[in-house]
Amino acid sequence: MRAGSLRTGGVAQDRFDSLGRRIHDKPRDAVTGRFVTPPGKQPQQRRLPDPTLVRDQRSVLARAVKNTAATLRDALRQRGKVITAPIDLQVVALARIAVRLEIVSANLQNAEYVDDDQLVRLSNALARGLRRLGIERALDPPKPVTPVPSLAVLQQRHGAP
Repeated sequence: MRAGSLRTGGVAQDRFDSLGRRIHDKPRDAVTGRFVTPPGKQPQQRRLPDPTLVRDQRSVLARAVKNTAATLRDALRQRGKVITAPIDLQVVALARIAVRLEIVSANLQNAEYVDDDQLVRLSNALARGLRRLGIERALDPPKPVTPVPSLAVLQQRHGAP
């Protein structure tokens, strides 16, 4: 078989472009299949994207949904529930609602226009979904721990020796 030919259906066929030139007649590495760099030349480095560009928010939102869904799954497992496919779909849907509600709440705090009906609908949908799964307090932020005063501080307060 000649270099640059492909085997299709047991018959060797050369591939040509519209001008009649053979396609893929550059030598390839036998192990990796990548094009071989001719001797004396340096391979071109892969160009990295400009780090100064603003990232698209879709990856940030997807990560937030993923983290929220993991929190909900952990809350379900702590209550001894088995996570099946339908429950997992409900968990992901609730995570999306929770992230969307967080965005709307942040817009409200930044004094941007927010549709009040949308805010109420999202919060009601989240509350109903959490109630349906049996986890009502999973997404609440943890309460701050109140420090326990030491014995010496208590004795000073109450005047005990």
